[in-house]
Amino acid sequence: MQTGAPLAFFSHSRQDAEFVLKLATDLKLAGAAVWLDQLDIAPGQRWDKAIEQALADCPNLLVVLSPASVESNNVMDEVSFALEENRVVIPVFYQDCKIPFRLRRLQYIDFRTNYEKGLRDLLALLGVPGSTAEKKQREQKEQQEAEAPRAAAEKGTQERIAQEQAEARRRHQEELARQQAAERIRQKQVAQQEPRDTEKKSPTKLYVGLGIAAALAVIFGIAISNGPPRNAGGGVVSSYVPAKSEVTSYQSPHTEEKSPAPPQTPPEFQTQPEVDAQWLQGFIEAGQGPPASRVRPYYDDVVSPYFAMPRARWSEIENDKDAYFQRFPSIHYTLVGTPSLHSLADGGRQLEFDLEYSATRADGRTMTGRAHQLAYLRLSGGQWKITGIIERKVH
Repeated sequence: MQTGAPLAFFSHSRQDAEFVLKLATDLKLAGAAVWLDQLDIAPGQRWDKAIEQALADCPNLLVVLSPASVESNNVMDEVSFALEENRVVIPVFYQDCKIPFRLRRLQYIDFRTNYEKGLRDLLALLGVPGSTAEKKQREQKEQQEAEAPRAAAEKGTQERIAQEQAEARRRHQEELARQQAAERIRQKQVAQQEPRDTEKKSPTKLYVGLGIAAALAVIFGIAISNGPPRNAGGGVVSSYVPAKSEVTSYQSPHTEEKSPAPPQTPPEFQTQPEVDAQWLQGFIEAGQGPPASRVRPYYDDVVSPYFAMPRARWSEIENDKDAYFQRFPSIHYTLVGTPSLHSLADGGRQLEFDLEYSATRADGRTMTGRAHQLAYLRLSGGQWKITGIIERKVH
């Protein structure tokens, strides 16, 4: 048995012996004083006496939780003894199981999904020198590594937006130049037509026309009795009045072809339903807890980027949400400030907003903070869908 009073006694089921032996070995190598029957009962010692003595000497009890251990009478007896003696009981969550009622209010260390993180947390709780500082350094490094892809994705998104805006400006300038060229052609055609119109409307020809009309009226009166009248050149003046259809179909040999109509400007886009406060509130509420299907109506089939992922299909998003909700069973978001909404050249929208969050992990720890989210949306089937989303922690 190791020298000095051990800090923690391992209470566990024999079915979990492999995990417990690995954990105890790693704790000892890191400098933690722990007692485990498989490692610390010397040859010749009575098994029951050695366990009883170690249980009495250890101020802490590490109870390994699993389906087998919560059904073990020996494990529960050891837990009851430690609680009655006011010892510190530290649940070590090894496998999913129903936590005994007497242990539900105790802070536990979670080894179910990440062994290395659980080991670091347990070392820190046992007060092993250097473990707390190392934990903080690792957490900072993990946070930096997690932020790097998001920063890269945000930079890529900003570059894409800048390219789209530049392309929109170029198309606008080309359309404006086309319309200006069409207007110049139209003005030139109008200028060429104006002399003929002026000529047709000249006062001299107007008076001549009136004189001829008066002469024809006099001659027509004479023609009733004397036959067809003749004009000053000797030709017969006909009294035939053409039908309306014949008049409209008559073409003067001096009439020019009609000038082409100026090009029509593109029709306006149809009015689209706008992203409103109700849509945003529904999206925020859907993200506060399981099931993941609650957020399905707000995401497109493919989202690029999806937070730190360059591209994600809905099946991948659903798996990510399920894992997140399992890790954080209780989540609460609060909208901060006024959201910002901008129209994009392709008809989509850019939505920016800030959220304050309070998330309680499965182990009972609560994380709070504030995050800025940037989402890109498109209209699909009459509904706005997120096609890309990134997040940046504010503090």
